[in-house]
Amino acid sequence: MKRSLLTGALQALALASLLTLSTVQAAEETLKIKGELLFASLPQLGDYQGPLAEPLVFEATIVEDAALAESTVILNLSEEYLNAMRSIAMEISTAAGEVLYSTSAHADEFEFATSLELYSFFAYGADASATNYPSGSAFWALVSAGEQRFVDREISLGADLLSRGVGMGADASIANLFADTSAYPVLTTGSYNYAFLYYDQSIDNQTGEGYQGIAQGYATSVSYGAEDFSLAALLTACGDTVSCAMRTIQNWQKSGSVTPAEASELRQAYQASQRPN
Repeated sequence: MKRSLLTGALQALALASLLTLSTVQAAEETLKIKGELLFASLPQLGDYQGPLAEPLVFEATIVEDAALAESTVILNLSEEYLNAMRSIAMEISTAAGEVLYSTSAHADEFEFATSLELYSFFAYGADASATNYPSGSAFWALVSAGEQRFVDREISLGADLLSRGVGMGADASIANLFADTSAYPVLTTGSYNYAFLYYDQSIDNQTGEGYQGIAQGYATSVSYGAEDFSLAALLTACGDTVSCAMRTIQNWQKSGSVTPAEASELRQAYQASQRPN
């Protein structure tokens, strides 16, 4: 029997009410997670495999649009969303600043794929007992399947929710991972040590060739928005206090925000700005 148009519309409306909730919030927001890696199995990292004798530096960038968030239930965590996460980027460098791995994946690249799933999962502290992390956990993934290739990029912060790793390892050292959960969750920003895992899988569906691997360690800072590591930002932060400027540049370099060459240029530019005209 053919289902009536009204019945179909009512069922669709009920389903949308149960499974989909678009949050009203600002448009795209950039989340940056920085830290150090203690274990890796990504083939692109060459000799840096297994437990690392010297930590590697990473910067993960996640772009989210809360206005596109659709609530869903997949892992039965505190909050789960589709489509809010728009892109994932990951850069891994040596402590000296040599870039070993740099890649990004944006939803727009896969608009013609057979399927595209954009996940954001958030587990809130004691209510998420499965994570065993009292201050909570966060997870983002972009998974695309098409005729040409399969791509899966994931980031876990706090706990390895999909068991990709060999044990997250790093102890939580913040009171709460989340600063605001009244709408689409906002993470606590600042400096802390928190377990981190990155997963990358790519397969050429025509040849069957591909790779998969992880990079695991801990995050040391989380921030929102585009960061400014220019001379102007340095002058704003430190003015004519030389010790502040040199220490800030050193911290930028240590965190991987600027390369050694860029740090040297900043020192020279700052010193020149302090000379009498």
